[in-house]
Amino acid sequence: MLFCKYMNHRGVPALILVFVVGFFVAQPTHAQFGLDQLRSFSNSMAPLPQFGEVAPGVGGLFEGETLIATPSHPQPFEPFNLEISAPDASFSGATIRWYINGEEDMAARNKRQHSLVAGALGETMRIEATLTKQNGEVDEVSRTITPIQLDIILESFSTVPEFYAGRALPGPGTLARAVAVINTGETLNRDNLTYEWRLNSNLLEAGAIRGLQAVNFETPLGSESYIHVTVSDANGVIAKRGITFRPPEPEIVFYQQNQFIGVNQIALGDQAQFVGNQVTVRAEPYYISPAYTNPRNLVEWNLGGQRVDTGNQLERNVITLQGGGTNSGGNVSIRLADLSKLSLPVQDGFYLRFGF
Repeated sequence: MLFCKYMNHRGVPALILVFVVGFFVAQPTHAQFGLDQLRSFSNSMAPLPQFGEVAPGVGGLFEGETLIATPSHPQPFEPFNLEISAPDASFSGATIRWYINGEEDMAARNKRQHSLVAGALGETMRIEATLTKQNGEVDEVSRTITPIQLDIILESFSTVPEFYAGRALPGPGTLARAVAVINTGETLNRDNLTYEWRLNSNLLEAGAIRGLQAVNFETPLGSESYIHVTVSDANGVIAKRGITFRPPEPEIVFYQQNQFIGVNQIALGDQAQFVGNQVTVRAEPYYISPAYTNPRNLVEWNLGGQRVDTGNQLERNVITLQGGGTNSGGNVSIRLADLSKLSLPVQDGFYLRFGF
């Protein structure tokens, strides 16, 4: 942004230029599969920073005094901070007192900020702060904190093998689902709650909807995204929660398949050697859209630089390979892509050798 202003000082013009440039750089995160170590998806998820919410002053003699809590809706036993926001004139010579459930916290006397820990699930904490002026006038602000447990469960409709013991994770461009699980410690009619979902600050479903406990969304391209939900009842907001998540890089893992024993669940490495002159290989994509199985989408094998068409097969990601002699080999690769939308193909390969 460029802002220019001309000033005259005793007839001499002065030009002041202010130029501000800001940029952000995001580092991509890669996930390895097969024989490599798989990064725990749960460890890549973390709570979003929660911004404080203002509670209006109660019976205050001075305008503009508020009590800010950060996070605004702490969960059970979660630390939170309180801050009195007021004009500087309100603090001049004033005595500040903090009261927790009616009892003064002497350790917080004359502090503008106070740190506390929320109570158990559903346990209400009444917090009051008073500013006593030198002339005896008293201003008061208050806030009530009632911890509610709110969690977001992230699910995905992306691909993983049937034998895979882990969860399907939302890869870039795949369909994902976020589910809000709320617990107030009391009997709760969740259908009467209103949910407002945001993905990377973009409002989902055009706004808050009653009973929208779960929402589907397409995982954005990029190294990191976040999903946030605000839950309200008839009296207003009761809980907020947000998590960040890093979509794993889609990858293809190769497995040997046998008509008698099925799929060998030990993945093939970058180089694979087989005794005999024939082997069936299965390419299993991790964390891509299942739309690749549509016959109109791309499933392309390449053997030693030569394309192989498997379009007439029921499973186009399975191929049977034969050697050219007692000791032969070559590069084997496959490329998958959902042609119904703009997306980069996923491809991978390995070197296959027959013989000893």
